[in-house]
Amino acid sequence: MRRTARTPKRKTWVDSKFLASLVMLSVNIIFAALMILVSRYMQVKVNIFVMGIAVAILLALILNVLFVFAYIRNGSILKKVFLTYGVLLLLIGSVGFYYIFSANSLIDKIINTDESETVEYSIVSFNKENTLENMGQAHVGYIISDETFESFVKEKVNSYSKTVSYEGYETAVDLLTASMDGKIQYAVLPKNYARYSEAMPSGSEPLKDAQTLITFKTTVDTEVTDVDVLKEPFTVLITGLNENLSDTIILATFNPKDMKVTMTSVPRDSYVPIACQANRRDKINHSRGISRQCLMKSVENYLDVKVDFYFETDFYAVVKIVDALGGLEITSPLTFAGSFPVEGKVNEYKDITVPEGTNLLNGEQVLTFARERKRLPGGDFQRQMNQQYVLTEIAKKVMSTRNPNTLLSILDAAKSNIQTNFPISDLSALMGYTLQQSDASSEKGIDFVRIVNYQILGDGHFLDNGMWVMLPYESYVRNAHRLIDENIATETKLLNVYDMSFKFSKHYDFIQDNDLFERNTNVLWSQGKLETMSDDNNSASGSGGTNNQTQKPETQKPETQKPETQTPETQKPETQKPQEEKPSENATGSVTVPNFDGMTDEQIKAWGTKNNITIRFGTVNKTNTAELKFNEGQLWSQSVLPNTEIEKGTLIEIIRVKLTNPGPETSKPETQEQAKPNQE
Repeated sequence: MRRTARTPKRKTWVDSKFLASLVMLSVNIIFAALMILVSRYMQVKVNIFVMGIAVAILLALILNVLFVFAYIRNGSILKKVFLTYGVLLLLIGSVGFYYIFSANSLIDKIINTDESETVEYSIVSFNKENTLENMGQAHVGYIISDETFESFVKEKVNSYSKTVSYEGYETAVDLLTASMDGKIQYAVLPKNYARYSEAMPSGSEPLKDAQTLITFKTTVDTEVTDVDVLKEPFTVLITGLNENLSDTIILATFNPKDMKVTMTSVPRDSYVPIACQANRRDKINHSRGISRQCLMKSVENYLDVKVDFYFETDFYAVVKIVDALGGLEITSPLTFAGSFPVEGKVNEYKDITVPEGTNLLNGEQVLTFARERKRLPGGDFQRQMNQQYVLTEIAKKVMSTRNPNTLLSILDAAKSNIQTNFPISDLSALMGYTLQQSDASSEKGIDFVRIVNYQILGDGHFLDNGMWVMLPYESYVRNAHRLIDENIATETKLLNVYDMSFKFSKHYDFIQDNDLFERNTNVLWSQGKLETMSDDNNSASGSGGTNNQTQKPETQKPETQKPETQTPETQKPETQKPQEEKPSENATGSVTVPNFDGMTDEQIKAWGTKNNITIRFGTVNKTNTAELKFNEGQLWSQSVLPNTEIEKGTLIEIIRVKLTNPGPETSKPETQEQAKPNQE
């Protein structure tokens, strides 16, 4: 009897040792890469990261043991177990690798590790007929800086003409004036020089025929800090950019020992010495148009403190981050409409409405709220407060976010719109330290961090050349120095500390409640030389500002006139001196400011006379549209917030709407007819 030969078992892909080796190798590589990538964040939660790495090593070890038993010792059942387990680990590891690698790539784009900054300058012709080829013996202007910059200018220009002559000017206004007088035909200016024309008198157009002939780059060395962020207090300069100029300037200090933060807002129009222009005065936001380092050094000199880190963002980053977070709950004291610049489209805007009360706002609404100053009491000073409010709300929501997709969306939104020199090692260590302190605190979330908000107030004025500037008060500058010094000292003594909460009814100037700090005396800061301002040339100074009869500085003319035309961003309410009601000077003490909405001018003046408060009335031009409706004479703003306690003798400015297109249905309210002031 013949035996039938046994047919050998057909091998399947499960039996493939090559496939199994590939799976095992891939898993080991991905897990090893994951451990390397996450190591930069280990200090956020050391115990969790150590446990996670241990678990990853154990899972990989089990896979390797299964491979030995399944394919070296030829265990058929174990082969299926190995492949199922290996593919599962491969999927988990791949997802983790995607998130970690993406996060690292985005963070690397945000963090600037270079010790230098690249800035761009342009050779500009003020006449279209002037080109690089016919420079000849022309005159080239530049803004005076240091010898290195002057050598750089001559080097670049000499490559096109060695016979030109050079003229240095202290400010951009002086340079553009010289161009209009025909003294220079060319200039070397920062790449975004177009905004320099904003500082020129109304009606002048020095850049009307200007053209950029060539743009070149240079590097500016930056200082590197070696502060230990877990043991030493440090400073961060937070700036919000608009066309490369700093519209938001906040110096934050952080003391890790006491978990105290100060946030000092510097108005963008502050008229202070600019470090890279031989300390000649200009608007502080113009310094960023030259370089980031110029702004940092100017802030350092102004506030007398070293800036350790910077954090720069533009408007669109705020929009994208807020949208990635699903919106922010923001409290607005009123409903207002604003315009939002469309990204990538010059001079194109869209209408945005911010509703009254506490609402969930999208990114565009939050940014509109943070940028608004004309429709809110307090003007630009109110805007600075709102910007700090928005920053803290964003910080709270980011810190409470645990969804990896949301965090990745935030980083993706920030990659092209945010720059910082804060090392990732310091950031992760600081975050870990903060979480550790939070766990030990009875407060929930980030509320255990105590924050002191402050802003430097001053008087707004038009200079002789028509440029609107803010002249800071000496007392506010010195108080800012004191506030910062207290927090960066080894032993801090900040008496007033606030958490992340925000209330519009709460007085913003905490120093009024602290006897260690100076009260405002109307003396203007001038870096060692005290100046005082005459009430004759004063404009709204925001909350906390007062206007006594004092001597006027030499830089001001008695009859300085406002420009006839202004952009929406620079438009200032029109003040009218004849409508100023001055009370008796004998009353002293303090008084709580009411909400003047609904009161007639006569009622407001009567209240001012009774309480020894100077009342000044002004108007702001508004146009009715299909979306926006205003009433002639409606209250637009009051320079001191309702429910604010102020000293008697303070000035309050009341701004009402003046319609530029009143229709037949629009009637002028009785309050405007009645408000005929005494001609004093």
